[in-house]
Amino acid sequence: MTKLFSRVTVLLATLFTVSCTDTLFENGKTLYLERGVETKRAKFVYAQDCQLIAKHMNAAEPRASWYCR
Repeated sequence: MTKLFSRVTVLLATLFTVSCTDTLFENGKTLYLERGVETKRAKFVYAQDCQLIAKHMNAAEPRASWYCR
């Protein structure tokens, strides 16, 4: 019973790590501010979060350009 539990635990941990790692690298985006000079402002796990912040910051600060890459 202990060996079966250990094998299942290792298998589940491996699957969880692989699936979460791919999602984090695939979806992550970085927020940049362009105001004469490009500056890296924040790193996001989800691309939607970065795009939402960039959209609102562009509306609030029209002379600067916020974008995600």
